[in-house]
Amino acid sequence: MNDDPEDILNDSLAFLGGQPVIDDSFVYYGPLTLQIAQKANTLLADHLFSPALYLAERIERGLFPVQSGSTAIELGAGTGLPSLLLATTPNHPALAVVTDYPDENILGNLKKNLENNRPNFQPACRVECTGYEWGTDAGSLLRILLKVSVQKAGKYTRRNVCEDFLRKGREAGLIFDEIFTGPEEAGWKGTMKVRGLDQEALAVRKANCYYWVGRWANV
Repeated sequence: MNDDPEDILNDSLAFLGGQPVIDDSFVYYGPLTLQIAQKANTLLADHLFSPALYLAERIERGLFPVQSGSTAIELGAGTGLPSLLLATTPNHPALAVVTDYPDENILGNLKKNLENNRPNFQPACRVECTGYEWGTDAGSLLRILLKVSVQKAGKYTRRNVCEDFLRKGREAGLIFDEIFTGPEEAGWKGTMKVRGLDQEALAVRKANCYYWVGRWANV
């Protein structure tokens, strides 16, 4: 039995009490200023979810697995926070591709965030934006995802939904390792300023995330 995408998204929002993580139309994280898209149909691109913040924290601490000449692809990017922050760092991919549902409002906002923050990107990092609808043929994306894959999800996402995603990744040839962090990782470790959330709120968001690192079986 397939889960209805709208039900999955509504379950995710229920964790937040029906409210956005940041009660503002903009996200300010370190050097980035990102606009949150206006409400579009039943999708939740008008929210900044915890996994985006968790990945951003790992990126600014240099804990995100990036290899020289690699490609980073973000699915359901929303504001594009993790990928766009990654493009600003010295340890950046050669190409970062941000994707979201091909809706004019959602994708238009994502493209605007990319262009408005382009002056912050490393010159050697190329950043592109494209539409991708979950559940459709991902062949074109998989062909440019050369080495390492990272999957993250909030704990408000039902575990069977995560397992289904991982199963499909394994069928495509990926091997996943779930990353479990010890007590030394408790609390928010990022140092960049995040306007609208204090350290306690950021720590709560971080604690409510799953995190996997995947790789191609033949690499």
